[in-house]
Amino acid sequence: MPDIETILNYCVHLDSQPAFKYVYDPPDGTPKSNIEMRPYPAVIHDARGTPLEENACLDENGFKFVRHVASEKTFDDEQRVVNGYYKEIEELIKKTVPGAKRVFIWDHTVRRLQEQPNHMDKGTPRGPAKSVHIDQTYEASVARVRRHLPEEADRLLASRFRIINVWRPIENPVAHHPLGVVNWRSVDAERDFMHTRRFYPTFEGSAFNVRHSDQHEWWYLGSQTPEECTFIKIFDSVDDGGKTARATAHSAFDDTTSPPEAPQRQSIEFEPGFVNLNIGSEGALPIPVQLACNALERQAEESPDKWKKVIREPLTEATRQRLAPLLGASPDELVFVTTTSHSIDMVLSNFEWCSEDTIVYLTTTWKGSRGDVAYIRDKYQVNTSMYEVEFPTTSSEIIKGYQAHLRSVRSNQFRGRVGHTRQPKLVALIDAICSKPGIKFPWEEMVRICREEGAYSIVDAAHCLGQQVDLNLSKSQPDFWITSCHKWFYTKRGCSLLYVPRRNQHIMKSAFPHNSYPSGTGSTLQQRLEDASTRDFTSFLSCNAAFDFRVWLGGETAVNAYCHDLALAGGRRMAEIFQTDLMDESGELTLNMVNVRLPLSPYLPETHDIISYVDRKLLVEDKVYGLVFKHNGAWWARCCAQVWNEVRPWLLTSLLYYPKERTNSKRKVVLATDMTIELQPTIPPPSGDKIILYDIPGYAASDVAWSPNTWKVRFVLNLKGLDYRTVWVEYPDIAQLYEQLSVPSRENRDGKPLYGLPVIYDPAAGRCIGDSLIIAQYLEDAYPSTISPPLFPIGSRGLQAMFIDIFIQTISDPLHSITSEFAMRQLPTRSSQYYRSRREARYGCRLEDIAPVGSERRKVVWDGVRAGFKSFHKWSLVASSCQTFITGNKPCFADFVVASYLTWFKRLLGEQSPEWQELMEAEDKRWFNLMKAISPWEKVDEEGLQLFRSTFKMRD
Repeated sequence: MPDIETILNYCVHLDSQPAFKYVYDPPDGTPKSNIEMRPYPAVIHDARGTPLEENACLDENGFKFVRHVASEKTFDDEQRVVNGYYKEIEELIKKTVPGAKRVFIWDHTVRRLQEQPNHMDKGTPRGPAKSVHIDQTYEASVARVRRHLPEEADRLLASRFRIINVWRPIENPVAHHPLGVVNWRSVDAERDFMHTRRFYPTFEGSAFNVRHSDQHEWWYLGSQTPEECTFIKIFDSVDDGGKTARATAHSAFDDTTSPPEAPQRQSIEFEPGFVNLNIGSEGALPIPVQLACNALERQAEESPDKWKKVIREPLTEATRQRLAPLLGASPDELVFVTTTSHSIDMVLSNFEWCSEDTIVYLTTTWKGSRGDVAYIRDKYQVNTSMYEVEFPTTSSEIIKGYQAHLRSVRSNQFRGRVGHTRQPKLVALIDAICSKPGIKFPWEEMVRICREEGAYSIVDAAHCLGQQVDLNLSKSQPDFWITSCHKWFYTKRGCSLLYVPRRNQHIMKSAFPHNSYPSGTGSTLQQRLEDASTRDFTSFLSCNAAFDFRVWLGGETAVNAYCHDLALAGGRRMAEIFQTDLMDESGELTLNMVNVRLPLSPYLPETHDIISYVDRKLLVEDKVYGLVFKHNGAWWARCCAQVWNEVRPWLLTSLLYYPKERTNSKRKVVLATDMTIELQPTIPPPSGDKIILYDIPGYAASDVAWSPNTWKVRFVLNLKGLDYRTVWVEYPDIAQLYEQLSVPSRENRDGKPLYGLPVIYDPAAGRCIGDSLIIAQYLEDAYPSTISPPLFPIGSRGLQAMFIDIFIQTISDPLHSITSEFAMRQLPTRSSQYYRSRREARYGCRLEDIAPVGSERRKVVWDGVRAGFKSFHKWSLVASSCQTFITGNKPCFADFVVASYLTWFKRLLGEQSPEWQELMEAEDKRWFNLMKAISPWEKVDEEGLQLFRSTFKMRD
């Protein structure tokens, strides 16, 4: 085929500051970006029939064309791609790329730009990327190794590794939008590659944009078939001054020579992917809608006055006419507004208020709207009342409770009003579908109750359009109803609809800010509210393209049926993995958002720092996002199902390559049930001259240590001032540790080996020892101290052993009933699953059902624990008048045993839990004083903390 003359979009740096781009609204006074994409003419050479078709080299040119017949043809089954195609690509890489002995695939993306049948399981297409770019910077490439292979990263980064994209057409030869690549030999990387920082709401990323150069030599493979792959080097750790290609700029481009009837490009490209499970917050703009918006914007800018005075109004009215049937409303009752929150503020501000009026809202009312209510309350001295609703619950309970609450408020308004002629106003702010949690209210029934009680109803229906299909506002008769169009209906952001029935339009005198007040008697609702200020109407007009796109997908019923079924199926799958449950198990209150309980302690506070950490981990490390929040004492994840999601959707991929000789460990790669690739850890052999303490990691405390058994030994090591370091071992690997280190084990009652921690390794003696009491006795004998008090005063070893046995039987076993659920939740994934299975086999029930918070069973268990602590307090007073330690004014090992269980209890349930606070006040603050006295030794070695962060942060 001939060379193609086309247009490529290159990046232009607008100032001397480092290149950046905000993908959200930047802080005040900060520009959104200091770069922009500009079109440049380019010639793309066809490699077909040239030496490069067969001989292009990744190290020489940065790309390579490879013939490969794949068994996968359609790439429309995620599981089939992962289980079959991945293996084929691994073998192809090993065969094609010199030195590639190990292949790690982390992501794949299917791009389609062609009209297809309405198959919901294929999701929304991703179109070709039409800007010259390199997916990630050198620094970002290194970070990716640490993200996906954290335990091996230091060793792997010490040698060569490469990231390669593998691109191929699907089903048809490429036409219209081929993939072009730049020959590395024509690139000046120092000048051409623009390191661009990309700022997201909770994290920062980076990629290479590319500056234009006439020297760039562009190539593509003409009429590339599905049996031909393009290998694109994204990164190479070899830096030899440019001799070896390090990264390849690439872009899709328009092939104007392709016949119009040729199939559109379909491609699968191995590159980083993101899974959006949070459309309910920011929405998502499909490519066809985005293109329609671009066309409208161009039309508006060509003649702004003509656009405003001649073109815009008819387009807006036609759009309103088209949307009205979806809502069951008349077009003259609908007004385009920017956001739901602003509209609620506008409605409230148009009422005439006095101090006898009342606004009723819900506990789930959005924070912005609660602020609006508070503003009206403070300005006009009106009354406010909150109806408390907590989930899980049912529609019937909500309706019953809401009716009683509204009647009570109404009754209070009329109490003592003898001689008053003005009827106090009652305004109710109702959620149709609340945001946190993502639950549908029986809002139609709540509106009916408002009518019966003489209350105005303002319905926050931000999540309705595009999610609830049976809307009929003329039938349900709300007084005011506002929905967002961008959240679920796929419009451009900044588009909402306000419904005001004709009977209430006299209330809406003006918008805020306004330029239409005072209005003439003949003005329409739309004239008063829509023309309030200069604004970009393309977001409103994008409803047409969004409507068309949803029709193309199959229509409202098909889209929402798919999303609803997926929400329930995906939520149940998540709950199965987490071993938790759904907020709405029956599905009665679920549309396309599902709320899954997270295995986190209810005592963990919902602070800004915690939410920011979770957001960053999901967005940066896991590349998937759903809303995490706390409700009714539990932590939840709200996940929004959409047409681009599947129950097992989020494996989208690139490739990492490592020479085989650098992977000589016995680690095994496992494809986990939640479709993430996890490497099971091996335990490193003992090394160094420090004592090694093997401990169980958890997330209950910032310093990781939580287990009472290992704290017994940790206290001893800290008391004696011995130099030690921690190695973290997960529950399923403890047996391997015993086998690997030849640690003597005890036996269970059934005669099977009993494996548990702590274990220590003492390099001075070359010994491995298990069992906390045996370890303490060993350390006392091997490392006697003249500074620290003796752990076992003369003649006390037998008495302390007896005390410890009685204490464990009296206190430890009941405490396990209370803490087991919390212990399971704070463990890393593998340990959590192991812990649950073993504990539930022992108890014969789910951990959540052993002693639930607030249950009578929990009260009985806790009463037994308290009685035990009282008894031990009395016994210790017989031995010594000192109320801190058992044997006097210095601690012995038995004190550390008690302190270990207190530490365990505190770290799992939290210092704000009622049980902990009660215990700290009990027995004349005996246990409070003990914890205070041992606090100098309640610490974890810094080396152990660093090991935990590098081992577990990216993976769990």
